[in-house]
Amino acid sequence: MLDHTALLALGAGYPALSGFVVDAAEGRAAVHVPALCPTAA
Repeated sequence: MLDHTALLALGAGYPALSGFVVDAAEGRAAVHVPALCPTAA
């Protein structure tokens, strides 16, 4: 599960998180983001 700090790191271009989201988009991983985390980020 990603919290707001992880989403902020992702937005800053953190390579490991960016790769994880790419894997999720291609069906190789699952991403769970609590509903309020994008708002906090």
